[in-house]
Amino acid sequence: MENKFYNELSKFKKVEKIDLALLDDLKINVNSLSSNESILDRVANDMVQINSQMVTILPKAKDRAKVGKSMVDATKDKIQLAEKNIAKAKQAAKDLGVNVNDIKHLKELDKLMQNNLSALRTVEFYQSAMENIAKLKLI
Repeated sequence: MENKFYNELSKFKKVEKIDLALLDDLKINVNSLSSNESILDRVANDMVQINSQMVTILPKAKDRAKVGKSMVDATKDKIQLAEKNIAKAKQAAKDLGVNVNDIKHLKELDKLMQNNLSALRTVEFYQSAMENIAKLKLI
């Protein structure tokens, strides 16, 4: 049986013998690289798109990092000043025997301080992220 196979094989040219011997391996390589190519193309396209988005976002992140830092500092100073003035107003009301709830702007100021503190926490949370993004070097 083996002799019959080799006799048939000997009828082919050398190139055809190589093709027959490697045909299965080559087919496996074709299938493997074919499926790999489509995945690799998608990954490459995604990376190009992400890089393009980052190029657009990077200047915004740098700006927000700079503005965010100054806003954090300014807001902390404003809140500290407001807290000091509230304490003075409450002490003055106590000294004069006036109801604290009758002091004009006190409730409004308290609400504004709470709103500012909430926004301040958000800015502080994202501030380091913006600073890190601003340090990125893109191609």
